[in-house]
Amino acid sequence: MAESTDSAAELGTRLSALLECMQSAVLEAGADGSLISANAYARQIMPHLPAVPAAPGWVYRFNNRIKGFRNPDGTQMNPDEGPLSTCVRTGEAVNDWIFAIENLDGSLLHLLGSASPLFDESGTISGAICSYQDVSQIVHLREAVQNQLEQLRESHEALEKAHGAQSAFLGNISHELRTPLNAILGFADLLAVSEKLPPGSEEQIFVSEVIDAASDLAREIDNLLEYSKIVAGVVDIVPENQPTEAILIEATAAVERMCQRRNQSFEVDSTSAPNNLNTDWLRLIQVLQHLLDNASKFGRHGGMVKLEVVQEGEWVRFSVSDDGPGIPEEAEGRVYEPFRKAAPKTGELSTGVGLGLTLARSIVKMLEGEIDYETGPTGTRFDVRIPSFLRREELYLS
Repeated sequence: MAESTDSAAELGTRLSALLECMQSAVLEAGADGSLISANAYARQIMPHLPAVPAAPGWVYRFNNRIKGFRNPDGTQMNPDEGPLSTCVRTGEAVNDWIFAIENLDGSLLHLLGSASPLFDESGTISGAICSYQDVSQIVHLREAVQNQLEQLRESHEALEKAHGAQSAFLGNISHELRTPLNAILGFADLLAVSEKLPPGSEEQIFVSEVIDAASDLAREIDNLLEYSKIVAGVVDIVPENQPTEAILIEATAAVERMCQRRNQSFEVDSTSAPNNLNTDWLRLIQVLQHLLDNASKFGRHGGMVKLEVVQEGEWVRFSVSDDGPGIPEEAEGRVYEPFRKAAPKTGELSTGVGLGLTLARSIVKMLEGEIDYETGPTGTRFDVRIPSFLRREELYLS
C-alpha cells in the first residue's frame, strides 16, 4: 500500500513538473467555479491572475484588473463566457475557443482555449481543466494579410479603371484620326491614277510616298483599336474552315509590295502546309501581317524575307524569318511589351506605338497557340504554332 502511495506521489510530482515547464497556459477549476491551479506560463502571460486556490467568482475579480474580455470580432465578452467557465457550467468539452484579453495598456492577448470536464468516481462533474495557446502573432499576421489583400483588391480595381479609361481613350482617339486619314488616302489614290501624273515622274513618286506613309499610319491606328479591344476583353474568336493558300495570299499581299520597294526578295514555302485550316483566319492573317511587316522593316535592303508553313501533327507552324541584324540582347524578353518598338537600324527599344508583336502574341494565345523566336547577328525567325482545328467550345475572350 505504501509503495502504491509513493508511486502516486511520484506521478503527481512528475505531472506537476510537466505542467510548470509547458509553453501552454493551464488552469484548473472546481465544480463550484473556484480556481484550483494555474501553471507558470499562465501567470507569465496573465500576470493579474489571483493566487490559488481562489474562491468562486475569481474570474470577475480578474476582469476588474484588466480592461476586459473580447470576442474575435472585438465586442465585449462577459468574464464567465470563456472556455473554462463554460466547460464547468455545461459539463461538456470545449475546443478551439478564440477570445482576447485586453490589458490596461490597451494591448490584446489573443488566446486559443480548449477545456475538458473532470468527473469523480460517481460520474459527477468535479471541475474542468483548460489549456490556452497564445495566438497573438498568428492573429496579427492574419490581420496583416487581410490588410494586404484589401490593398491588393483596391489596387486591382484602380488598375481595371485605368485600363478601361485607357481603352476608351485609345478607341476614341483612333476613330477621330481614322476619319481624316481615310480622306487623305482616298485623294492620294485618285492622284496616283490621274493621267496628269505620268508614271515614274517625281510627282508620282511623291504621291506614292504619301500613300505609303498614310497606309503605315492607318495600320498603326488599326493596331491601337485592336489593342483597346483586347484590353477591354471584347475580342471574339470565330473559327472557320478555309483553304490555307487563300489565307496566305491575303496575309502576304501587303508585304510583297513593301519588299518590292525595299528591293527584298520574298519567298513563301507552303509545300508542307495542310490544305485547309479551321481557325479564325482573319485573326491569323493579322498575326502573319504583323510578323511579315517587322521582317521587312528590320531585314536588310536587298535581303530576303521568308514565310514557311509546315504541318506538325495536329499543329501548324508558321515561320517568318529575315536576314537583318537580329534583336539585340538588351531588347530580348521585352519585344512583346506594348508601346515599345525597336529602331530599324540599331534594334534598340524605344517608346512608340510598337503594338505589332504585342497584338500578335495576344491573338496567338486566343487561337490556343504559342509564339517564340530565335535571333542572331544574321537574322531573326518568329515561329507561330496553332492547332489546325480550333474547337469553338475551347474559345474565350482575351
